[in-house]
Amino acid sequence: MRLLLARTSACDRRTIRRALGVEPQDFVVALIGSYQPGKGHTLLAETVGSILEEEPRLPLKLLLIGFSDHGQARRLLDSVDTATRRALDPRRLVPVVCDLTPYYAASDAFVMNSQGPGENFGRVTIEAMAFKLPVLGTNAGGTPEIVVDRITGLLHPVDISGQKELAENIRLLLKNPKEATAMGEAGYRRVHERFTTRRFDAEFDALLRELFTDEL
Repeated sequence: MRLLLARTSACDRRTIRRALGVEPQDFVVALIGSYQPGKGHTLLAETVGSILEEEPRLPLKLLLIGFSDHGQARRLLDSVDTATRRALDPRRLVPVVCDLTPYYAASDAFVMNSQGPGENFGRVTIEAMAFKLPVLGTNAGGTPEIVVDRITGLLHPVDISGQKELAENIRLLLKNPKEATAMGEAGYRRVHERFTTRRFDAEFDALLRELFTDEL
């Protein structure tokens, strides 16, 4: 499994954040995935919008990546209510891109908000952890096997009912930067301990040896 490596600098982060309309003090939560109902983009926008409606002065920004084109992003903007519109800025509604590195670098937390059965294996979750981002993920599918709740991130239930807990988790990280940093560091260590190509190859080789041994 080939992952993006965290290769950025303070200058890169400042540059991309400026292009996204983000101030140095802002806390950016990002969701990366093809835009479709099951990925939870709109739910997250509604959640962030509700937070900003209750606390308009919070330095909270939302970054959504994965639209098929700018027209699809515009249709989202046109379809939401006033509260949700607070969370959305055209500069931070990004179509599918080949290189996600600058967007991970610009973010402060990563959201895996997939609904229903969740993600079988969220590669972007691993990549976000490689960039030392704490992960706010749904407690479904393979995400709980990647994210250690309260250690490398915070988990919330699927469906609308889980968005209230997600809102609380966003507030917690925004208002406790040291805790967010500690979770990001723990996630980085977990990636390098458990999700490397070397470990995958070794475990796959061991599995094949076991299978072939059983057949003999």
